[in-house]
Amino acid sequence: MHLSQHLQPITETEAVALASCWGVSAQDVIDTRRSSWVQATSPGDATGPRLVQFRDRTLAVYPHPGEPNQAWAPRFLAVRAFADTATAPMPERATARLHSTDAPLVVDLHERCSRADLAAATPHLGQETILARGVIIDHRLVAMCTLVPTCAGPPEVSVLACPSSRGRGYATAAERAVLVDAARHGIGTVQHRTIAQDHASISLALRSGFRILTLEHIVQPASTTDR
Repeated sequence: MHLSQHLQPITETEAVALASCWGVSAQDVIDTRRSSWVQATSPGDATGPRLVQFRDRTLAVYPHPGEPNQAWAPRFLAVRAFADTATAPMPERATARLHSTDAPLVVDLHERCSRADLAAATPHLGQETILARGVIIDHRLVAMCTLVPTCAGPPEVSVLACPSSRGRGYATAAERAVLVDAARHGIGTVQHRTIAQDHASISLALRSGFRILTLEHIVQPASTTDR
């Protein structure tokens, strides 16, 4: 999958939301004539400094003063996509609104997933959960999606599907249903974050109407042996 081909031009509203994700000035993102690197002025995503690839440019974002002078080593490539909930596609199968009383169903779903699955996403029904939708087959939860707040920027989705039930559109239905619910609750923008290697998650986001806005090369200070 050539992710750069999926990058979409950003609107001014999306630029403001992206800036809040990284703790930088919105004008630094909106004005493409600005410097190729910007300094974060408030807390943002906790994954550290990054080289942000847009469709038409690359912007380096640093969380602390002075760091542009350091040498950097790559950590991983992150993908960030936004969805306008007002234009979210409708789910093509029935979903159920999940409540705290459905926690046993969620535990059962987690137990049927691998450690790798749960490392990528572990949606649950906690006090911070804004919305949750799932697909229930034969009294068992086969896929679910939650919407949760982030430390900075729009709320984000977390999606999980039972391995034996994948490829049937259950996760897509759950994610789309959450977006539709979000619109009804007055939430206009939702984000879907993943890593570049997770092709299934990226494809899911695209099917649910998300637009890939950035590829974020997360970096860390290089050790002296790397220089």
